[in-house]
Amino acid sequence: MANKVNAAKKKVRKNERTRYERVVRHRQVLEREKYVEKALARTCNIYFVCFLLAVVLVVGATIWVFVAGGNNMLLLGINVAVGIVLVPLCIYQYNQYHHMAEEVAMARQASGFRFPEDYSARTRQARDRVAGVPGDYSRATLLYAGVTIIAVAVGIYLFSTSAHLTQSLTSLLLVAAVFVVAVIAFVMFLFNLLNYLDAIALQRALVKIEQDAEAEFGQKREVYVAQEDSEGGEDAAAAYDEAEDVVDQAADEVIEQA
Repeated sequence: MANKVNAAKKKVRKNERTRYERVVRHRQVLEREKYVEKALARTCNIYFVCFLLAVVLVVGATIWVFVAGGNNMLLLGINVAVGIVLVPLCIYQYNQYHHMAEEVAMARQASGFRFPEDYSARTRQARDRVAGVPGDYSRATLLYAGVTIIAVAVGIYLFSTSAHLTQSLTSLLLVAAVFVVAVIAFVMFLFNLLNYLDAIALQRALVKIEQDAEAEFGQKREVYVAQEDSEGGEDAAAAYDEAEDVVDQAADEVIEQA
């Protein structure tokens, strides 16, 4: 009889460990996809900001050329050409990342979805790019911070040292371009900084999920041990067989609710 109880005990513990790993893996996958969705949505917003900056640059420069007398048609043509390329590109990327963020959001709510196999090819590629570790974003954050500081310093220097700035269209546009670069660099700095902070938060969340699951399943094991101590012989074996079904059902319910 003791051998039967021990065999039932080992069986429950083995199955319990398997279910523990399933629950942890499922919760961590959903947490990681939540982070991916947030990063994709942020990238979408970045392209929207770039679209607005491109529109402001093109429209502002075009108006200034005509206000100045239209004597720099070459600069006007270059400016319009840049706008024709940059504005549609920003709109296209905005729509693409918007759809990918929606795809991830719907996948997180779907049952039986396989991550990342069931994503579209484009979403899988974007997911791999944004789901980086903090070190991937720390270098980019420092780089864009440096570019922002340099661009602002150059713009201020040009603006403060040119006495005829308002009379020279080329000089004014140069300063405007420098400040546009500074704004874009600052946006990218902020983007990478937020991704860096989210990547750190994700790593902490994954560890906490594992710790919470360990505590949750540890409490279940204490219940099974108490049942074993309070019951003997065939009752103990039956308790372990029943406990196996309880653990299995609890794990499935956790996965369905996650």
